[in-house]
Amino acid sequence: MEKVRKRRYSKTAEGDELTPEVIEALADEAERGYDLSKAKRVFITRPLLPDSETWGTIKIRVFDEELNRLRAQAEAEDRTIPSLVFEAAMLYLESKGA
Repeated sequence: MEKVRKRRYSKTAEGDELTPEVIEALADEAERGYDLSKAKRVFITRPLLPDSETWGTIKIRVFDEELNRLRAQAEAEDRTIPSLVFEAAMLYLESKGA
């Protein structure tokens, strides 16, 4: 006798099942258009544990021209590019009072 599997649907971030009806409602909403001025930007990073001595990792993309400038500056200061970027980020945060 053949086993019959119950169909399982994916879930939204809120945990709701993405049934065909929900998918249709989402598609209708998308076709009407979204007001992106009300959209909330979400940054996803791995949280560090309290008192953790591990380093988080951030990947960035830069154009070739900026990358060459970073390489030249790092070489001139006998440093690494990540150390330059880290210093720049810390200076930025300090200037914002963060």
